[in-house]
Amino acid sequence: APDTSTGDAAWTGDWFTKKARLAHVDAGRFETDTALPDGSQIWVKNGTLALTGAKLRDWNGAATLIPTHLQNLAEIETGYPRERWAGFDNTRVWRCGNRGSLASVLPEKPSVGDWRALVDGAFDLQYAPLLDWMVERGRITFCQLDVTARTVADPVADDLVHALVARLADPVTWPKWPRALGQRAWLAGLAYQIPIKQDPDDRESGAYLVSSGAVKPADFDAQIAKGGRALLLGLTAEEIAQWSPVKLAAAPTNGCYASRIEKLPPELNGLSNGDWAWHGALAFTAFTEPATDGNEALRVVRHGKGVLVFWQTPPWTIDADAKPYLRTTKRRANAMLARLMGNLGFVSTALSVRYGDVPVAEDDPYRYYRW
Repeated sequence: APDTSTGDAAWTGDWFTKKARLAHVDAGRFETDTALPDGSQIWVKNGTLALTGAKLRDWNGAATLIPTHLQNLAEIETGYPRERWAGFDNTRVWRCGNRGSLASVLPEKPSVGDWRALVDGAFDLQYAPLLDWMVERGRITFCQLDVTARTVADPVADDLVHALVARLADPVTWPKWPRALGQRAWLAGLAYQIPIKQDPDDRESGAYLVSSGAVKPADFDAQIAKGGRALLLGLTAEEIAQWSPVKLAAAPTNGCYASRIEKLPPELNGLSNGDWAWHGALAFTAFTEPATDGNEALRVVRHGKGVLVFWQTPPWTIDADAKPYLRTTKRRANAMLARLMGNLGFVSTALSVRYGDVPVAEDDPYRYYRW
């Protein structure tokens, strides 16, 4: 693997599936070409390269990364074929050809570490065949799109390769160690491998991870105004009024869904409306007034040169044990928390691909759906 301590690397082809899975990746969290409707369509995340308007479906020719048909089947198959997924023997749909495929093997979005999905697709948009991984002061780009080794070249695929190589010259922002305020913030820092400033005499970095119950520092507003960044998680209405430099109306709700955000701000880069399209109503303190860059659960507040991001439904507010139908929602919340911290410049020391939950057989969407 290349040294990424001070630079970038772009990896294409099958490194991610054949080598990374052996070293770090839970191979069961990967989907094959059936992870996309017809294996041939993806969606661009906000702020991703220059892909807006590009044809990201039904590319010319066929992909050759995986066989065109299922392998090692019984001589007489009496039911759906089966495949190992995260240690479980799950059913699969039949496969017949790779024509038009954009991505044959799609990794599920990791939820620990500074990973940013540049495009996504498949069930619930929880898979990403093009990912940025910030590693200390470097960046690795994993491209699982079938841009090479096609039976017929596709101009969009060629342009994408050129764009990926060209962006290696883009500067990488140096991340910061945030100060954690509140018990849940401390625990989140540990779980997501975010180094936390511990000594109260340490020089402030202007980065804060805040959870309910925290005490607001006297110089907090001044630090934000000078260019600081803060992520505030699961606060009460009273705490929102205390921490926000502008007035935000909020009230508790017994069950609420989050609305679409038509124009995502930069602080939500790598995320999409699919990340807050919950599988059930959630109870939380919701923002009650509309905003162009937020919804009931999210609000971005700019103060001076800095910014605060309020997120009212962090993973610990979602009880997936009592409501199993919220397991996917909580999984998305885990990944979303990691992405928000990365967008705000918090350093991550995670050097492997990790997920914030232990999978069960029912987590595999292609165990049920026949796309």
